Amino acid sequence: MMVSCGENTTSPSESPSEDPEEYAGYMYFDFYRINILKNDKNKHYLNPGIKDKDNQDIDVSEFPFTFTFDSSLVDVSKYGGISSKGSNIGSTVITCTYTVNPDIKARCTVNIVDSLPTKEKAWVRVDDYDSLSDGDVLVLASPEHGVTASLDTLHSKLNPVESTFSSDKKTITSLGEGSIEFVLGLEDKGMTLEAQTGEYLVCTHQGKVKLDASSKTNKYWDIHSNIDPEEGTGSIDDGAVIENNVESLGYIMFNITLGYFSAYVDNSISKYMALPFLYRLQELN
Repeated sequence: MMVSCGENTTSPSESPSEDPEEYAGYMYFDFYRINILKNDKNKHYLNPGIKDKDNQDIDVSEFPFTFTFDSSLVDVSKYGGISSKGSNIGSTVITCTYTVNPDIKARCTVNIVDSLPTKEKAWVRVDDYDSLSDGDVLVLASPEHGVTASLDTLHSKLNPVESTFSSDKKTITSLGEGSIEFVLGLEDKGMTLEAQTGEYLVCTHQGKVKLDASSKTNKYWDIHSNIDPEEGTGSIDDGAVIENNVESLGYIMFNITLGYFSAYVDNSISKYMALPFLYRLQELN
């Protein structure tokens, strides 16, 4: 059985525009195909929008859309929230109509399935630091020494944990237990590295690295490759530079002789240090 939902916000006596060409365009969704688990009552929103003939967004603040769908498989709310209906599985097409101009429609294919496919994820080395984006999950690593960073709260530093890397060092094949995962945040003053515990990566004037949620002034970092942007010197093979924008706090490195990740101002001692790499958790193609 096909049903429709939604309300027409334009009465028959109203004309949306003296120039009908203003509305010549198309509808777009956040997605056009989706798999939803049976008995999933959570709503998955289409979020329809309208582009005009010049590919510019049209203001549709009153949500002038209706939906036609197979009510035996899915429920669709007035505002385009799709949820599965019961334990039935199958495929259906939801048609969304723009009530201001019913000639403009879009369709989404919905598959109600027994189980969702599992996408394989891996820790992949970040070689393009411009590709970092808000919400990325990262770990610090020194692949040549086979370690990732863990948190030592007692001594306020990041200790190494043995992890297994691929032969080309581009992926972490087994992340060591206790490795600390950071969520990257982008803010006006710079980047933040926030641990899953809600604490931030900062460094002390004593050269140690710690997580301290109370320190708000020292949590901003610049993350880039060890290549001088003007001179072009350096190499991605030297790893990432994680630099605090407070000049006196310097860089994070892996202390080879002492065996922990540290923050140092003086880069002249780098022969005893290794710049850490960043590995990002991402889905494999």
